[in-house]
Amino acid sequence: MAAPWPPCRRLPHWTVCILAAGYALVQVHDCLSRFLAEPVSSHRDTVFMDQLPTPAITLCNPNLSGYILDRLIFKSNKYLYDLPWDEEGNETIPYLLDVAAVGAKEALENCRLRGRPCSTVGAWSRRLHSSVGDCFTFTPNTSEPIQVGDGYEVTFILPHEVYRTSVETLYVLRGNSFLEVRHDRSNVRLSVFVHPPDEPFSSLPWIQPQEPLYVRPGGQAEVRVTLEDIERVSQRHLPCESRPGYSSARCSLLCHAEAASAATGLDCRVTDMPTTAALCGNFANYSAVQRAFTTAAGAQAAMGECRQRCPRPCRQRRYLAALGSSLGQDETRLRQFSMRIYYGGEPVQLYRELWSYGASALVGEAGGVLGLMLGLSVLSVFEAVSQLVESIVQRVSARAGSAINVLD
Repeated sequence: MAAPWPPCRRLPHWTVCILAAGYALVQVHDCLSRFLAEPVSSHRDTVFMDQLPTPAITLCNPNLSGYILDRLIFKSNKYLYDLPWDEEGNETIPYLLDVAAVGAKEALENCRLRGRPCSTVGAWSRRLHSSVGDCFTFTPNTSEPIQVGDGYEVTFILPHEVYRTSVETLYVLRGNSFLEVRHDRSNVRLSVFVHPPDEPFSSLPWIQPQEPLYVRPGGQAEVRVTLEDIERVSQRHLPCESRPGYSSARCSLLCHAEAASAATGLDCRVTDMPTTAALCGNFANYSAVQRAFTTAAGAQAAMGECRQRCPRPCRQRRYLAALGSSLGQDETRLRQFSMRIYYGGEPVQLYRELWSYGASALVGEAGGVLGLMLGLSVLSVFEAVSQLVESIVQRVSARAGSAINVLD
């Protein structure tokens, strides 16, 4: 029977195996750490598309902001709390809005989308937004795409009750009191927003950050639209929502509305809020809810909860609008705003988030490290296994020999 190998001969093989295994574990740990860090890379690209989705548009009269404008009933020494709250109750603000903008609904009759009357391919809705004014939103009800160069042609005519001439005195609400102001042509403008049709419009920047375009009266403004298509990956520290029909703006509006109601303890809403509750029926309640919902200070308390409750969408379309030149300026048409809102010749901007180091990379790299280390130490592994087997055989043989001697 061969003598067992001396320790000095067995030690190098086990040392190589231990070092190889330790190095492999360190490398695998490094791979796992990078994977758990969820590294993401961003890629931008541009493509040209002939068929593009139809956006929604919102036109706002900023001089009917909440800071509401009134021109007939109230004098400059009147205050918001002097409105007929007792008589009108929760219809007080709609009443004031109708008084201040009689005929505003008819101002949008001259609107065409892809050459067809807007009324046949969608619907207008009206809502008073505290920060941007009396707003009319057109939402198309068709999924038909439009081509580059196509879009909206809109003529918005402000009612006589809102603007008469460039020198008339109007009453604008600032804070709680009406102030006399004299309008000139430089003060007359219309705010234009272009946004996704499947999301509600909001003027609150923590809900739907977007900057308005200001259109002046008397000519035809050119509003060029480009599309940004965004795809994100969902990470633990920055998740995104991929459910069909999910809208982060709608979710955030409801979340902040609920937070405002909870903060004030009032079961009523202001015109900015999308809830089904009745409008607040007196000045104290209306102003309290409005401060809680429409100011950054009021919304700050709910910001963290609403961001967690309403993550960003994994797939999102964003419309970027730029104001071009105004054609045929006519200063005599003080109340008429004409505009063409269309896709320009610019390509679609693609924004993609990709995993820089995902599960497949983890498996591939970790497996490669283990394979390399095993390959480098394969002879040592075989030698070590051979020694282990030989040692076991020797011990079994020795025990068998001892048992025979005992029997003898």
